[in-house]
Amino acid sequence: MVQPYKLATRIQKAKTFQAALFGNYIEFSNGTYMNEYVENERKILAMGYYGVEEYHSKVNEYLKFLDEVILN
Repeated sequence: MVQPYKLATRIQKAKTFQAALFGNYIEFSNGTYMNEYVENERKILAMGYYGVEEYHSKVNEYLKFLDEVILN
């Protein structure tokens, strides 16, 4: 299982949220559908604590991005 901090680090380093999501999906989806993976990734990120402001704000923006993916 992927750890929240590992996802946060990838999000921080990614040029776009789409690139981060696609890379994470390719590596960690284990054959699930995209919507199911996005919901699971959101749950994993919600479990983490990101004390450093740069991680916190970027992860919050990414969570909003995931919400849009789930709704569409």
